[in-house]
Amino acid sequence: GKLFLYTDVTNADKGGNVPSKIKFINGINKKTIEPETKLNKFCSNCEFFGYCFKDLPENNIFMLGNLPFEVKITLYNHGILTYDDYMKLPEINENCKAQINAELENKDIVDQKGIKAFLDKLKYPLGFLDFEAISPAVPRYRGTKPNERILTQFSYHYVEEKGGELKHKEFIGDGINYPEKELAEKLIEYIGENHCVLMYSPYERNCINSLIAKFPEHKASLTKIRDNLVDLEKPFSSKVLYKKEMQGRSSIKYVLPALYPDCEELSYKNKRVSDGAMAALSYMTLKSLDKTERHKLKKDLLDYCGLDTFAMVKLLESLENAIK
Repeated sequence: GKLFLYTDVTNADKGGNVPSKIKFINGINKKTIEPETKLNKFCSNCEFFGYCFKDLPENNIFMLGNLPFEVKITLYNHGILTYDDYMKLPEINENCKAQINAELENKDIVDQKGIKAFLDKLKYPLGFLDFEAISPAVPRYRGTKPNERILTQFSYHYVEEKGGELKHKEFIGDGINYPEKELAEKLIEYIGENHCVLMYSPYERNCINSLIAKFPEHKASLTKIRDNLVDLEKPFSSKVLYKKEMQGRSSIKYVLPALYPDCEELSYKNKRVSDGAMAALSYMTLKSLDKTERHKLKKDLLDYCGLDTFAMVKLLESLENAIK
């Protein structure tokens, strides 16, 4: 069948709300004074948040990492803006309290009991797993859907015994053919059923669940890998190890430079591929490149994904060092 359906929509909204919206937008454009900014749920993660709310005090509730944005809006609407305002509330989030105390006292949080409890969950062989994926709006492969997540590569650092040599295995598709079946098979080949596997956030668990649904013939092996996953973000999101440079966040892009400042080996800045969105976009271009350029870009993609898992190795190291 046809991939696209062309429909003339020139007069499709007669009597609808498009003319009124155009009139409203034109009215805004003609104003010489910026319209008043009202805080709402769409402000979360907006790149203009700092501009629209530049008058907020330095230590404000929007810097707290463990509060849902909707809660912050409610507090803001009730005039609760600063850390001091928040600390006077009858009930407060304990993780937020820990963050506030650490930042105001300029003191790191090192909860040795909490760190030890997390480390005691781990066993060897111990691995570190990271996936990258694309979600093309127009399906690239037969049998896939619009915006379906397609896993394209993974990196796996691992240590077979405590104090042992750090090893690394990886996979990336060719950018032309459907990659997930081979990726699932390589994952099973590289990761032993008894490996304890660290991920960062639940993303990797969701990815493996997706592979189980797509390849039922590999369900048993993939399920064992999934069931051995442990989330390395937990000790940072729960603030058992926290530095004010993390700015209330627990994502690896905030935690890593806070714990390893000015470390070139762990920097994403000089990478040709420096984040997940760029990795997805780059993978989508592989098909159109010649052999030499494709090989070069695949190496850049592997370097980026490899840094993600090596970063996890160093974050675990920082937890271990904190209780020595």
